Amino acid sequence: SAPGLLSSAVKSRPMIGATIPVVDNLAKSIHFYHDLLGLQGRDGDPRVNLGWYPTVPFLEDMYGGVGGQLRNVAFVIPGSELRVEADEWQNARGKALNLRLQDSGASRLILSVRNLDKLAGYLKQGGAKVVTTGGEPVTVRDAAGTSRAIIFEDGSGFFVELVEPATP
Repeated sequence: SAPGLLSSAVKSRPMIGATIPVVDNLAKSIHFYHDLLGLQGRDGDPRVNLGWYPTVPFLEDMYGGVGGQLRNVAFVIPGSELRVEADEWQNARGKALNLRLQDSGASRLILSVRNLDKLAGYLKQGGAKVVTTGGEPVTVRDAAGTSRAIIFEDGSGFFVELVEPATP
């Protein structure tokens, strides 16, 4: 895994709640977010949450009447109150939409990192799909200055952008 490579720079940005990707395979999410990206589980080792549990009517309604059993795991974003909570429904039907980054409704989590090349290397070595054209970090210039960035797909159709600012 990649412990300590995420930047604590996110402390200065206000964050609330969670991003909640609904996934088709919770084990794939654990591999990407925990094993490769290095995020820690809110409740310890995320692999202990692979069991199914009954859900409540509020959640069934919120997710369009999926019903049945649910399992999830929450990963903590260092230096922030934000978390990534991957949810998998046992009785979900349908097929994945396979969104592209430019599609309406595509989700992208943007994380500041200290060593982009090292972390991107962990992700690539672990089989994560690079979305950035050319497969390597690109230089990005904006009002805050120059940074480098690369975008990965998490294995469940959600995007994670890693950004290394020129000045930590």
